[in-house]
Amino acid sequence: MNDFDYLAQLPGEEAEQEWIRERLKTLSARESVVLTAAARKAPPANTVDAINQIQSLDFYCVQCGVDGYEQLGELYLRESFKIPEDARPFVNLAQLGKQYASKYPGQFVGNCYVMDPEFSVSPRYKGQGGHLPSDVDWSVKLKLASPAVPDGVWMRLPWLTGLGDYTTDEEKMTFNELQAESWDECVLLDAQCIYPEACDLMKQYSNMADLVNDCKMLGYFLSGDPFWSVADLECYIAAMELEDCKNLKQALDICQNIDCYNWVPCAQLEDHAKEALQKADISDNLIQSDAIDLRSYGAHLLEAQGYTLSADKSGYIARNSQAFVYKYSPQPVPDVPSNDDVMVRGGCEQASDFSFLTQLPGTKQEQDWLKERLETLSVREGVILSAAAMRNPPGDMVQAINCLQSLDGYEVRIGAGSYEALGQAYLCDKTNVPEDALPFADLEQMGQYYEDKHPGLFVGNCYVEYPPTAAQPVYHGQGSLLPRDDGWSVKLKAASPAVPEGVWLRLPGPFLEAPEGTVEEALALQELKVQSWDECTLLDARCVLPEAGDLLAQYAGDVGDLIYDGIELGFVLAQKGQGMPCFTEKYAAALALEGCQTLKLALDISQNLRCYNWAPRASLEDSGRQKLLNLGISEELIRASGIDLAGYKAHLLEQEGYTPTADGWGYVRRNSEEFHYQFSTPAQPQEEPGMAMQ
Repeated sequence: MNDFDYLAQLPGEEAEQEWIRERLKTLSARESVVLTAAARKAPPANTVDAINQIQSLDFYCVQCGVDGYEQLGELYLRESFKIPEDARPFVNLAQLGKQYASKYPGQFVGNCYVMDPEFSVSPRYKGQGGHLPSDVDWSVKLKLASPAVPDGVWMRLPWLTGLGDYTTDEEKMTFNELQAESWDECVLLDAQCIYPEACDLMKQYSNMADLVNDCKMLGYFLSGDPFWSVADLECYIAAMELEDCKNLKQALDICQNIDCYNWVPCAQLEDHAKEALQKADISDNLIQSDAIDLRSYGAHLLEAQGYTLSADKSGYIARNSQAFVYKYSPQPVPDVPSNDDVMVRGGCEQASDFSFLTQLPGTKQEQDWLKERLETLSVREGVILSAAAMRNPPGDMVQAINCLQSLDGYEVRIGAGSYEALGQAYLCDKTNVPEDALPFADLEQMGQYYEDKHPGLFVGNCYVEYPPTAAQPVYHGQGSLLPRDDGWSVKLKAASPAVPEGVWLRLPGPFLEAPEGTVEEALALQELKVQSWDECTLLDARCVLPEAGDLLAQYAGDVGDLIYDGIELGFVLAQKGQGMPCFTEKYAAALALEGCQTLKLALDISQNLRCYNWAPRASLEDSGRQKLLNLGISEELIRASGIDLAGYKAHLLEQEGYTPTADGWGYVRRNSEEFHYQFSTPAQPQEEPGMAMQ
């Protein structure tokens, strides 16, 4: 079934035979099954027939795990008929399978049923010296091996999905051929991306499931609705060149942010020039004459506006002002100018040791709280605490605790460590002063003006703005409960070659006004003396959700990925399901029901809470009473019987498949809503409650 070398021996031109040999090198497991069926039905007589047959493979549909009419009938019964379960043993499955084959003609190949195309496929290649077709309609080809099949097989991941989503077939049939059940059992032997800008995939991925998922996403994006035009594809390729794209995750982000680029095809240069000349009141007669080289003038205008000519010279591209949203690749953190100038009035050096706070008057419990809180103090929090402690030095541990609890009320301006730098930041970010007017502004005076309006303190190369109103104390000492350290999703400690002892980040943290990124990230990268998270290693990580599992094991090789997921979780916890009632309790119950042990699965569960039914324990008594009333039992009889309404309702819920939560807050179960995976990879089906993922 996998040997198609004979196709290259058919009568035809040498170029056609070479095309076939090259195409067969990366024939996938699914394509091999389909080609077997196609060649069996209509044996190609020459290389032209063979090329057209190979080009038509995506028009066939494959039903996996079907090696005879009985299994085909079972599939047909499951997908198309609502026959009661107890009547199914009496169905003639073989006869039903033959009906299916009559309705959808095809052939059995191994344990698959290959259905013929629904319509006649016109040949793309005519031969007779015509151009040989390009091998397109794919995003990535992967050659995977397993212990059972060390030579490996190819998998062809999608480009077009409008004609039918064959991705599941590709994966199932690759697993079948490799005799494997998950990507963890496989190794990557070779990889090819349709875009060379994705670079060497072999070096980018250690997790096979992550690679396969990203490859599928690229195909899905490029075959969106509506399909991309030729101009869209040209713009995408030019955008990858402009951004010096060097990996698949960056290519995915650029694809998702194509609206962030302006694209002018070279074919429109003359129109662009004419429009500019018309706005300048140049007569149409002069424009239409040959006196002006409109194409060259159009190119000149674009270059003056910051456009760049693409490498293939198909058009000009430029980044526009739309916000670029990073989802797959680490968000680059802006270069923060270091400010080593002597600090002017109103400034202090950032403190690196706050252990003095634990020596203030206070109780042993307060001291332990401070030690634990300071252990994971982030760089951003350290900058703010330096300013807060300078402004109002705490006199005891109660004041120190309240000072730490108020840090999120301060705002940090990075790269504004002097009045001159603060004045420039103010003019650039808060006013509409033209950039060419900045050299004529008294920046130091503007910085002092800003300080008067927004009092604060210079700390290192930052300006820390005080809160508009004083924070109310949350802890009063005298035996009151110590406050919880909340308001965060993930804390992580990252190290670099320059700072091997590492620094902490507290996510999500506030975002920078411009450019994109968080203050936590920018200050941590500055402290670590690196430009990106790829240069860092993960030393420690903690999640506010215990169900997120061991973050060190999950993200040991990708600090940027953990930061992204930590910020995403921060948004989830802050938004509380867009105001969903009992969000916290329902989310905790869903995490427990699914046996969640990774942050990525925790994120997916947060996005799929509609897949869970939740019954709070507090509502059981009312629900039990309503159930009895609906059955016609009077309120008087319910009261007289002394029935345990909450216990009765709990009994009904358990009969309906609900599970009581460990914390006793309520009951939860999975419903039939489809679970959509965005962050994690679908688990293999298990027989445990709550894990029957759709």
